[in-house]
Amino acid sequence: MGINIYETFFMETALKEMPKVYTFVKDRYFGGAPTIFKTEKVVVDYDDGEGNMMAPFVIPRVGAVPMKRSGYNTYELVPPYIAPSRPLSIDDLTKRMAGESIVSTLTPEQRERQFLLDDMEFLDRAITRREEWMCVNTMLDNSCTMHHIGDKENKPKDLTAQYYDGNENPGVFQQSAAWDIGTANKRGTWYKDVAAQAASLIDAGRNVTDLIVGSEVAEMILSDPWVHAMLDNRRIEIGEVDPQWQPNGVIRIGRLNFGGVALDIFSYRGTYQEINEDGKLETKNYFPTKGALLAAPNTGKLRYGAVTQVEMDQNTHTRTGTRVPKHNVDSVHNQKEVILTARPIAAPIMKSPWRACRDVMSAPTTEDEP
Repeated sequence: MGINIYETFFMETALKEMPKVYTFVKDRYFGGAPTIFKTEKVVVDYDDGEGNMMAPFVIPRVGAVPMKRSGYNTYELVPPYIAPSRPLSIDDLTKRMAGESIVSTLTPEQRERQFLLDDMEFLDRAITRREEWMCVNTMLDNSCTMHHIGDKENKPKDLTAQYYDGNENPGVFQQSAAWDIGTANKRGTWYKDVAAQAASLIDAGRNVTDLIVGSEVAEMILSDPWVHAMLDNRRIEIGEVDPQWQPNGVIRIGRLNFGGVALDIFSYRGTYQEINEDGKLETKNYFPTKGALLAAPNTGKLRYGAVTQVEMDQNTHTRTGTRVPKHNVDSVHNQKEVILTARPIAAPIMKSPWRACRDVMSAPTTEDEP
């Protein structure tokens, strides 16, 4: 008996063998093995952190002094539904594929196998880009609003996963003023703000090792006369600046010391494409060009809910995993379709481990301003 390439087991196995796509934010800050749930809903726990509690002195006759455990928040969330598909028609199978030899002897049946692998890889990469978008926005806003496409019967709707209570977001990067460069003898606003916010994260018991900035902020830092003067100063070692291009639109600018806290500085210029409201393909930045973010690796985690679907055997199956494949056949119109579904949610592993601002080049707004 031949192998049915459209069996769910075969497609899942093929997906596992495909090389994974590296993305900067998802892999660096939401790395590690994801949590897979067997239900549609997922449970997100994140604690308040142990902070910097110090053990007290105690008189020997009194005995041990109990120290309270840190609390934690639990959220039960329904992950968003991501399900891109790719149709495959008879016309696709009877024509030569891109890169195929002009004198190729491949049959439509043989091409079909290659199309399946190519389509699943394409859909997997498309979902990975959406996951990267989710991770970036979760870090920037301490929440993530996801717009779900509707149809004639179901109106489009926005679903938001928020990881703080009330209206005050503790993950906001507190600016003192619009960021600007300094002089050879005076530090700029940006340096003072980064030092203050890094110190506030450390005081809260959080780890901070990275400063991620947009392209405009990166250019400002590289042009700062104070940074040039400090790096030329042989009597003090403040860091190093050696911009280097890395994969997926990341530039490592260097490493600078902010009041004793050494931070690796990255400029994230990665882009993605999506259809805008006018139906045109638009290229956008994952990270805002005027944005800034303080973080440390592996301070977030991805969780995946289960996917329930009706498959080719006409039965309903609930599948678990980061990707769930499905195959549809329309014999009337001689067309097949491959669907790849994922139900991810990005969340911090502790309360407010990041500090972020989408526009540090503008003056901060106050509560009285609209």
